[in-house]
Amino acid sequence: MNRVVQQLVLVCVLSYFKCDGQNNNEEKAKAFLREFNDADAKAYPKLAEKNWEYTVNMNANNDEQSRIEDSKYAIFRKEMRARALTFNASVMSADIQRQLLKISNIGVAVQPDAMKYEQLFRNKRSMYNTYLSAEVCLPNKNCLKSEQEVSEAVAQSRDYNELLNLWVSWRNSTGRLIRDKWRSGNKDYGEMWRARYESRNLMLDLSTLFEKVRPIYVQLHAFVRKRLKQFYGKDKFPKSGQIPAHLLGDLWSERWDHIYDLVVPFKNKTAINITSALIQQGYTPRKMFESAEQFYTSLGFGKMVPTFWSKSVFEEPKDGRRLMCQPGAWDSGNGDDFRVRMCAKTTQDHFLKVHHLMGHIVYMMQYKSLPRVYRQATNDAFNEAIADFVALSIQTPHYLKTLNLIETIPTDTESDLNLLMKTALQKLAPLAYGYTLERFRWNMFCGEIKSDQYNTEWWNYRCKHQGISPPVPRSELDFDLGARQNVAGDTEIIQFFLGTILQFQIHKAACVLAKFNGPIHRCDVYNKRQVGDKLIEIMKLGSSQPWQTVLQQLTGRSLPDALPVVEYFKPLTQFLRRENGDDFGWKEQCSQT
Repeated sequence: MNRVVQQLVLVCVLSYFKCDGQNNNEEKAKAFLREFNDADAKAYPKLAEKNWEYTVNMNANNDEQSRIEDSKYAIFRKEMRARALTFNASVMSADIQRQLLKISNIGVAVQPDAMKYEQLFRNKRSMYNTYLSAEVCLPNKNCLKSEQEVSEAVAQSRDYNELLNLWVSWRNSTGRLIRDKWRSGNKDYGEMWRARYESRNLMLDLSTLFEKVRPIYVQLHAFVRKRLKQFYGKDKFPKSGQIPAHLLGDLWSERWDHIYDLVVPFKNKTAINITSALIQQGYTPRKMFESAEQFYTSLGFGKMVPTFWSKSVFEEPKDGRRLMCQPGAWDSGNGDDFRVRMCAKTTQDHFLKVHHLMGHIVYMMQYKSLPRVYRQATNDAFNEAIADFVALSIQTPHYLKTLNLIETIPTDTESDLNLLMKTALQKLAPLAYGYTLERFRWNMFCGEIKSDQYNTEWWNYRCKHQGISPPVPRSELDFDLGARQNVAGDTEIIQFFLGTILQFQIHKAACVLAKFNGPIHRCDVYNKRQVGDKLIEIMKLGSSQPWQTVLQQLTGRSLPDALPVVEYFKPLTQFLRRENGDDFGWKEQCSQT
């Protein structure tokens, strides 16, 4: 099975990158690969360090130094790509083919015109800097100076008009300002993103996965809509059935868990919120990372390297410098320097994010001895899944009791449903957003959506697929798509959609391996060495194998499977269907509120 998957993947990727040069000499190809890996081991750490310096101190000098190093590295990779393409990869061994193909996939750096590449880079950096410098100032309140501050305000407010002002102001400060810098009609851009997933039918595969989880999403949407109508009033909602985008506790209506207090099924049950316990027990951002390390070492992973503790940024510095607060994990490229960047606070949400970030670092540490070309996860979605599946264990009452963050383990059905609701708001709701966003962007790239209809079509997509409506009339002066970091930063988001599906698939496999008996939403893998051993085994592969092969090795299936998602949320789905009755769904077109 694995050999068949590898051959299909190689055929697929070969068809896109066309490594079909005239040189059939495999020994010369091996010599070239040794040369590349040695050269990249020197070049990449320089780029990584300059980029790190910029993200933790975003001044003009660091911006320029990062840009210069990026240009140098792009030239190096372009030269190596040209040499890789001289080999006829199709006649060589699978490993040689894979390395040559990975060297050939250099993204936008493939642009042959150096001036155009430079302009593309500057445009991208300009959009991102606009996004990162955005602030929102409301009457009689201090200005909110970052995405994190605005997000926290949106999460905490229950005032309809204040939420509306935050929603509109954020889009005026981000998307509207970068609209003219956006480019369309670049079919290769979407193809380059999809090619990394080594699948001939990625769009169809994702649509199939979404259709399997969509019935649960529709029921969740209906229940949330009903509760929000009770709180804000029916007159605030369009008759077409969508939910106004500013009422879901999130700047993008992606994650809905910040309105958990409004939609919790059984309000008479004490909600599990460990924020108070974390504060009372003296948890600092660093201590939360130490707790995460203890979880991973219980599975058999090694401790963090010294540089992790000495060079990471765990919380926002107080020296006034501007930094990128979006959480990130960093591989310096030299094999013994791994860091994280996060403006962490002592909250339950950040406690989970800390474990997620360390999951990325743990993955990096396993493949650090591979050739440079293979030192990355098998794909970005798999990376997200591996890093995030531990959250399904971390949030279980059993594990929280182990840490003494809760006093008792609730065992009744109502408490179970409350916990499942919170997980659905965190994990299930974003699936509709991720699917909608990436489907829209791929159609933008290929020119199917014209530039003079960007915003109109964006809301048509959201109304139809996500059941979300604009709270106020929008126009083509707006670019609401660009109010999201991944759009302004020009990075894909499909890894979060596919990563969530894989996360539940991996969780199910890990629970089977741990011989857990019971519903999988109660399973935690803490201290289960057999699970850690299997994870270490596949993490050490880096990207040396197709992700389908790695998935087969970990779960017994070579393709993503949405059934573990359905199984995980089955008790909640049954409850939602009983509660909603016939009141679910929405029309494809949004009507005015």
